[in-house]
Amino acid sequence: MKSLFAAAIIAYLISLLLTRLVRDLAIRHRWLDRPGGRHVHKVPTPRLGGVAVWLSVLLSLVILRGWEDLSGHSAQISVFTLWRIALPGTLLFAVGLWDDLREIRPLYKLGAQAAAGGLLWLLGVRVRVLTWEQPHQAVVLPGQGSPNLAEPISLAVTVFWVLLCVNALNLVDGIDGLAGGVGAIACGTLALTAYTSGNVLLTSLMLVMVGALLGFLKFNFNPASIFLGDGGSLFTGFVLAASGVLWSQKQAAFLALSVPMLVLTVPMLEVALTVARRSLGRKPLFTADAQHVHHRLLQQGATPKRAALSLYVLASGAGAMAYAIAHGSRVLLVVAPAGVVAVLLWIRSLRYPELTELVYVLSHALPRRELLDVFIRLHRATLQAAAAPDLPHLWGALGEIGTLLKANDTNTWITMRATLRIGESHMERHWGSPSERAPRYVLGEEYLDNSWTVELWCSRRSALARRGARLMQVNFRNLARGLAQIGTPVEDATGRASAAGQVS
Repeated sequence: MKSLFAAAIIAYLISLLLTRLVRDLAIRHRWLDRPGGRHVHKVPTPRLGGVAVWLSVLLSLVILRGWEDLSGHSAQISVFTLWRIALPGTLLFAVGLWDDLREIRPLYKLGAQAAAGGLLWLLGVRVRVLTWEQPHQAVVLPGQGSPNLAEPISLAVTVFWVLLCVNALNLVDGIDGLAGGVGAIACGTLALTAYTSGNVLLTSLMLVMVGALLGFLKFNFNPASIFLGDGGSLFTGFVLAASGVLWSQKQAAFLALSVPMLVLTVPMLEVALTVARRSLGRKPLFTADAQHVHHRLLQQGATPKRAALSLYVLASGAGAMAYAIAHGSRVLLVVAPAGVVAVLLWIRSLRYPELTELVYVLSHALPRRELLDVFIRLHRATLQAAAAPDLPHLWGALGEIGTLLKANDTNTWITMRATLRIGESHMERHWGSPSERAPRYVLGEEYLDNSWTVELWCSRRSALARRGARLMQVNFRNLARGLAQIGTPVEDATGRASAAGQVS
């Protein structure tokens, strides 16, 4: 077994060398990922780190197998099985590499992932039985000749599993060191679990992956000088998926697949949250945005390094739970419920507008889907106003809030008046016609010579007005302080503040 750990060290050393070479080559040829958009890096950076990881893994496995032949040991590493994983993994890596260099449409990339999963199935690495029992102990139901899944179902389950793992890891590749670090933790957990279960093949593959990813992380951890890229994240996710399928052929399938799923808790949560918030927000599933978990942590003030480390801790905790499941530890009965509660509280702390408003609508028995849509848009608009960098953006966000309140409550009328004071400048706008009666909701805050006030009138008690007032009360807590940073508005030729005005 010493040769297995030697292979991990060899993979680490090869990865160190190749990552540096690939980085320098990419810089020389200007194969760089430019800053801007949803990207958080500030300087152009190579994104071809996956080349080094892929080559390191393949070279290390070849060296490991060759050492076994030369040393006269009985071959414990099946060349055929490794190539059954390496071939579709390499094809998927090539698609990711092309996407890094030229960019591919999301649906084409999804099709390539499905094709890699289908090829894996054709080569014999497939989910054959879905049971909690060992494959040789699976119960055959009356009328069935075999516990094995029908081939179409086996193909569908295998491809779905590959798509889930590949996209899960790809989604977290957004800040320095995150995808590589989470991948290394996942591979390390699987290596330990396979080693204690006597699975030499899986242990060798996972240890080599750990070595390759750790060597790459030397250059990828914040501040990164090279990124993993789609080639690296797709390849790593595919190897993890294939490892789970491979293990399911020797262990109980549900157990074998649940362990990789748990060690990939961070990416799997990313997938679940992305699907949930895009579905609730009526956005296309394959549209890129800057609202992933790592983006939310950065928006809440975490540095890229701190965000990555916090997700490493979550991944490590999930890995420990996966190891306990694999070995049937009774500690899991206590730890698992606490872990679930902790994850739910952590998700709540991310404060996704879509999930927050869904919980609000359900808890207040407001069944209308249209109302949920408006609440989500209202929540986003209040966040945009709170983070506005200047007066035009602030008035634009306030205008969206006023328009949503005015136009989207069919059972009542709502009027909103917003007043801003920056130094000696006084600006006011309203949406609708203010009533002579006292407003139902009055919100405001002062900071030095700056203040904001929002007044809401409605014909009767309105769920929309109440929710709008609450969102502004929560999200505008530091708006007055932000007005001081925005500065004094520019005056026009008449001497009036240019941002002042009225919207009816």
